Amino acid sequence: MGTFIHVGDVLVSRSPDGVKAYLATSPARPMHLGFPYDREEDAQNPRKWMWAVDAWTYHFDGALRRLETTLHIELRTNSAEEEIDIWRLDVVPLRLLDERFLQILRDRGRTFWQCRKRRFVSYLDKDADVSYHEGERFMVDFQAYKDANPDSLDSPDGLFGSKMPDYIFETDQPPAEPDLLLMPSEVVGFQLRTNKWKHLKVDRIQDVHWDYRAFDHLIMEADWKRLIESLVTTRLDAEHRTDVPFNKGNGLVMLLRGDSGTGKTYTAEAAAERAGRPLYHINCSDLGTKPDQIKANLQTVFKRAKQWGSILLFEDIDVFLALDAAGDPDRNARVSVFTHALEYHDGIVILTSTSHSLFDEALMSRVRMAIYYPPLSKLQRSQLWHNFFVRLADFMPFGIDVLNLRRHLDVFAECEINGRQIRNALTTARQLAQFNNERLGFEHLRRAILLTMGFDVSA
Repeated sequence: MGTFIHVGDVLVSRSPDGVKAYLATSPARPMHLGFPYDREEDAQNPRKWMWAVDAWTYHFDGALRRLETTLHIELRTNSAEEEIDIWRLDVVPLRLLDERFLQILRDRGRTFWQCRKRRFVSYLDKDADVSYHEGERFMVDFQAYKDANPDSLDSPDGLFGSKMPDYIFETDQPPAEPDLLLMPSEVVGFQLRTNKWKHLKVDRIQDVHWDYRAFDHLIMEADWKRLIESLVTTRLDAEHRTDVPFNKGNGLVMLLRGDSGTGKTYTAEAAAERAGRPLYHINCSDLGTKPDQIKANLQTVFKRAKQWGSILLFEDIDVFLALDAAGDPDRNARVSVFTHALEYHDGIVILTSTSHSLFDEALMSRVRMAIYYPPLSKLQRSQLWHNFFVRLADFMPFGIDVLNLRRHLDVFAECEINGRQIRNALTTARQLAQFNNERLGFEHLRRAILLTMGFDVSA
């Protein structure tokens, strides 16, 4: 083993979580040579052979620092003369592995380098249900993570060595090998849909591919669609002009009102996809109830939105802004805090509400456009079912019988359910088909609607 690993070797440590690379700074030294696992049954049990090698890899805490550690190589075999396969070792020199390991580390290094400051990414989580989108969206921004979690930064085992020089860290060009191969295997990202920070495997990070067709699938009057598109496009174009002064009142605020499942959230999602901007979801009930708490949370939200270039979506604003909450002593203060924040934000803000109540005049004066979403008509439901079938066919082309489903569009459209219920029914039907190892067809969807919503759909 002493000649197996050389100083300067890139070592690959393998585990169920994936591979990680280190640079050896010492040869392998023996620790345990031939100790039996169970001394009472020495003859039957294999023996443990263990070596240690000093090495380092990069750790990221806003800067790239060398993390110095000791790797242990353990082998179970009956004798020192036994020939073994290197795949039985947890730590192996990269030079002895096939080309795909080198490519994994190179790709990881380049991806991490793009994420070391701030980057909006798509993430393919193999454990997540990604039925209707290519991948979950995250904003990788370590400084924002540190600001939000100052006391919860990881403290890995090992000693920190030197920091990567700033002149290297600040350049767009990734470092040369072997440094490129030693980049961290994880980053932290903010999930804009759930407002949660999560650890992401760098190997599963991909570029965001904007779904420009999403706006075409938006079911609403053509004039409204053109108006939304023109307002959003004009506002974003102004951000790129240097002759436009950005003072208070220059933002775009839209209010979307209607019952659940009528298309309000999808309008915001489609507009963000068409604009090529992140959509930052905020549920107003998560902002707090007391004015001081709301003010602090809004400051964080608007700061992130500005830094990330995101469109803000405040859902269910009626929970604390509607006039029918006038008996609440904090209501006026909440309205004041919220409208003041809107006034000084120069980006795009979309508000949604399921309430039919009136809103404060101070809030409505900042709304550029208000749209009411009536319950879906049969024709709109038919269009919505069709759009979902198309998206499912793109996602799982061999797992869905599209022709079979399209033949029953009129039958599905008769069910007076909203867009959210349609989506939930399709998710249940898809899971039922997968469980039975079958293609998704009419019978799966019929059963899903019957069991979850009580509608008996007949062919």
